[in-house]
Amino acid sequence: MNQNIRIQTLQTIERDDEFDEFEFETDGT
Repeated sequence: MNQNIRIQTLQTIERDDEFDEFEFETDGT
């Protein structure tokens, strides 16, 4: 159960990083 939460958190961080990168790219254009 604890491991599952850890994996979910890791996925959320990875997703947030991707979104942040996309937002930054849009802001630069």
